[in-house]
Amino acid sequence: MPTRAARVLAKLRAIRGRFLRMAPVDGLDAFLESARGGITRDEARALIKYAGRVDRGCAVEVGSFRGKSAVALAHGLAGKPLYCIEPHEAFIGVRGGVFGPEDRAAFFANMLRMEAYRNTRLINLTSREAVMGWTRPIGMLFIDGDHRYAAVREDFELWTRHVLAGGIIALDDTHRPELGPARLVGELLPSREWVDLERVGKIRFLQKLTPYVPTARPRLDILVVCHEVNSAGGLRRFQRVARCLPNDRMAFVRLSSKPPRNQTCELELLTLEEASAHRWDITMVPGQAFPKETIEQFSGFIDPRFGQRIQHVLNDAHRKSGFLAVNRSFCPHGVVFNNRHWSVEDKTEFLGDRFLTLEGAVDAPLLNRSSHREGSNLHTKWIGGVDRARLRSFWHELVPLLPPGWRLKLMGPLPREPIVGVQYVGELTDGDLPTFFEDLSAVFSPETHAGWANIVAEAMACGVPVVCSHAGTLPFARDLDTALVRSESIVQDWVRALEWIEEDPERIRAITVRAREQISHFDWPSYSERLRGFVQDDGRSHYTMAPEHGFFGKWPSTDRLSGLERLLAEMQGCSVLDLGCAEGVAARACFVHGAHAVHGFERDPSRVAAALQLNPEPLAFFRPASVSPWGAFKQEKALRVAYDVVLYLGLHHHIPARHRREVLLGALRRSRRWFAIRTPRHLWDTDDLHATILAEGFERVDHRIPELRSEGELGIYQRAVDDPRLSRRYLRFVSFPKSGRTWYRYALTQLGLADEITFDHDGFDFNDGAMPPFDFDESKRWCACHRADRVVYLHRDPREVMVSLFHQVTGRFRDFFEYEGNVSHFIREPYFGAHNLARFQRMWNRVVAEGLAVSVSYADAHRDFESAMRKVVDALGLQASADEIRESSKRSAFDKMKQVEAEGAFEKPWLRVRNEAPKVRRGQEGSFRSELSRADQDYLDEVFADLI
Repeated sequence: MPTRAARVLAKLRAIRGRFLRMAPVDGLDAFLESARGGITRDEARALIKYAGRVDRGCAVEVGSFRGKSAVALAHGLAGKPLYCIEPHEAFIGVRGGVFGPEDRAAFFANMLRMEAYRNTRLINLTSREAVMGWTRPIGMLFIDGDHRYAAVREDFELWTRHVLAGGIIALDDTHRPELGPARLVGELLPSREWVDLERVGKIRFLQKLTPYVPTARPRLDILVVCHEVNSAGGLRRFQRVARCLPNDRMAFVRLSSKPPRNQTCELELLTLEEASAHRWDITMVPGQAFPKETIEQFSGFIDPRFGQRIQHVLNDAHRKSGFLAVNRSFCPHGVVFNNRHWSVEDKTEFLGDRFLTLEGAVDAPLLNRSSHREGSNLHTKWIGGVDRARLRSFWHELVPLLPPGWRLKLMGPLPREPIVGVQYVGELTDGDLPTFFEDLSAVFSPETHAGWANIVAEAMACGVPVVCSHAGTLPFARDLDTALVRSESIVQDWVRALEWIEEDPERIRAITVRAREQISHFDWPSYSERLRGFVQDDGRSHYTMAPEHGFFGKWPSTDRLSGLERLLAEMQGCSVLDLGCAEGVAARACFVHGAHAVHGFERDPSRVAAALQLNPEPLAFFRPASVSPWGAFKQEKALRVAYDVVLYLGLHHHIPARHRREVLLGALRRSRRWFAIRTPRHLWDTDDLHATILAEGFERVDHRIPELRSEGELGIYQRAVDDPRLSRRYLRFVSFPKSGRTWYRYALTQLGLADEITFDHDGFDFNDGAMPPFDFDESKRWCACHRADRVVYLHRDPREVMVSLFHQVTGRFRDFFEYEGNVSHFIREPYFGAHNLARFQRMWNRVVAEGLAVSVSYADAHRDFESAMRKVVDALGLQASADEIRESSKRSAFDKMKQVEAEGAFEKPWLRVRNEAPKVRRGQEGSFRSELSRADQDYLDEVFADLI
């Protein structure tokens, strides 16, 4: 008799069959041409392309109508999950479209017709309802719901917090400026958080550059894969972690084909079949001592239902081959090392996106209950240790050498051939440990290889003196400070340590007190939280190892900066180009040492997100980009003509060989002063790097710095021959016409500095009779400000600007426009009028607020022109003495400028009478009140309410 579930499944299959007979599966192109929906075939193809780039997380579509775009997304995702948020309730769109429940039927039909239901999940809730319990990271988000501004803004804010760094966000209907999506995109593009990828038809594609931070702490289902479940320390740690994370589920899966031994386990114990029937967030493999057939089974966990894969390395590098065998089969996302014995060179051989050194822990509250007795008051002094096969020869040699009254007590599996005179206590549970340590006068750990020496940590927590080797004790055992550290090969040294313990009890007591304090930092709650934070995917592939910044790469941040001390000392006020910036660690060091601006480029957008997070300075500019081929890269909008410093660290060897010389030369030709390169030694020879750099006018200034495995050998060069193409800096002085620029420009000319500055009106010149439309694209301003070395923005009371502009258009520029209206018409005119000036000033106020430009004002000049000039000179990074500025300010008084203009004595064309109208008019504040009616003043006060 079939079960109820089987009958329901059969009925669903029958319904699906009827749908498919009614509407046979079309080819994708035919479906995109014929299906009703809000996207064109080209837009659908763009959705497919970007969905195909999703390698982490899921995709979410907000607003699905009848599923045409969902079919495209599902096709591009190729099996990865797609969630469609669509209530299918009665609704009238902003453009008059009528939607309702009948669209749900069409959605289901299209899912069946195109077999897109396999990876598509329809959530019949509103966007606000669906996001309430959302915890999944998103790799692509398509917002195509209500296109009113408030609604699209809400959808954006609700969902983008879940988008991974480097994730794609697509918005429909961005081509019509009156609709919400277009307005939202206009607000987003200037931000350093978004990159504009392209617009295809109505759809705009952006890339997110801010890190993904889970908004909630979801319950994790964690699976620990093992061959056998036993009481070894490696597996016991997961039981302890489970106690510290009671809201998460943790279970063991046993892969051994032999019947399980009769033993108790705190955690749920599953068969492989039972584990495979469940979806897991995290799957972990501890250790390496597995049979070959078990290691081969690890490859079966490379499946989305097993979530993030984490390998635990629980010993030192002498067992590297075993850990690498597990690594190659399991292909983990992350690797956790429980000790500091692994070198960077060792770690480079492991597969993984992120790496963490997370040493063990000790249950201090449990062990502190031990009432340890002073060994000198006992008739028998016990030495505690662990019985292992590899330590048997040490114990054999030690026993005959023990001083009178000392005996050996070992925990661990009972040996077949016990050593005479040794007391064996067998394997101990956590509850047995306090009693074991209570009787000890010392603990010996003569390990030759270990990851984390549990017995040493536990002894320290109990206040028992410890004699140990360095194996597994590096983070907490310091000779004569917290322990007595001895070479494991010289047994006599260990015996002499016992004599010292007897002879100097006060010093030993001080050592145990420090040891107890030291080991208290290694507790299981902290360990568990660090492990939990590491295993949750943040969407980034990591390069740099700097856990304090959340970077879990293979390469220590100290390697990135090694040898750069000479260059960092020269960083004050410099502009820096950081090619292959990774997570921005080198950029951070540049800013700390006084760099003015840093531009970094890196192929991986998730690393760019990390660099932005680590470097919040306004003049930190990071973007995802490939430097090869150089011809394409140099078109980057914010790339400057030259930088004071160019960093080319750990990049050359990652560039295709055919592009290396072109990229190297391009990087060298952007450097005004300094160039730093780090690459493997063999490329210095094969690519003739030193000679190439010298030929570009540099000389090497560092001594030979040893090669690092992470990035290679470093060379620091200083430009020896000035390149006139690079010597001039791009300094901008920006203003709206008639904001008082002439006054500042004339004074800078008196200082001999004006020729070093580019004065511009940002495209609002009002000198073209064709009246081309104005461009208010703020993203262009952001890039243009980054492209300049320094930017000063001059603003003036907009009411005064409007009156002065009217006189310029009807006077000096009357031949361009032949404008015949009066000032009242002028301030309301669509092209010349106040609304365009208001947009301009608000736009540049935002630029200033972002720290991309220094603001000065016409009012500042009237109050104290000398101080205002000092501010401009300093902001542009120019040099002028206080006396020079004082004299130039005096020579730039309004009456003197008017006289120079009237006499035609100034050599520059920007201070000359034109069409019988002077450039310098009145030079007074508040003069607009005498030239505007009360009604005109009220109108301008309303338009400029937030600007005056």
